[in-house]
Amino acid sequence: MAAETEIKIRISSKDQLAALLTRCNRLYGPGNESFQRDEYFDTKDELLKAKDFTVRLRIVDGTAKIALKGPRNFFEDKIHSRLELEFSANDREAREEIARQQLIPTTIIEKRRWEFARRDLNIAVDTLPFIGSFLEVEASNSARIKKVLRVLEIDSSWAVTENYTELLEKRLVELGLPVRPNLSATFQEEHIFSPKDA
Repeated sequence: MAAETEIKIRISSKDQLAALLTRCNRLYGPGNESFQRDEYFDTKDELLKAKDFTVRLRIVDGTAKIALKGPRNFFEDKIHSRLELEFSANDREAREEIARQQLIPTTIIEKRRWEFARRDLNIAVDTLPFIGSFLEVEASNSARIKKVLRVLEIDSSWAVTENYTELLEKRLVELGLPVRPNLSATFQEEHIFSPKDA
């Protein structure tokens, strides 16, 4: 079993994103860049979402990984901890097993990710359609996370407590786009639907 302790920080501009990636590359070595497609599953009545439980199938370069995440426990500084199990899987077999559990696809989210790792530290810089860019810092404890934020010159007051699905739901509602029955946030949809002056 494994627990993740992490914080998510909103990146305010393209300039801030570029500066952050430069600092990460300088401090932690060249990052691993990837395109990810995350698919989330739930019951028809979204019982897992109501309990803050996540079943996710992630596809990266044709490789599938399943993640099972328990409810988030937040600290005062917006850092949270939760149980997370992740393992590689055959895409077709994983979908068949998920369907056998009577779970249906409810959300699709694409993102570009740069990852940096060092011992007990994982840093991810993500860019997503509709909602922009974010920094995620995952470490063994909150003190380590705070130290990394200081080194990266990132203010923890920019942290958000919502996950990507929750942030996307809010943004799609603002844009007057459908959220249910299936939330879909792809770069192609962003190109089509985002206001041109946004």
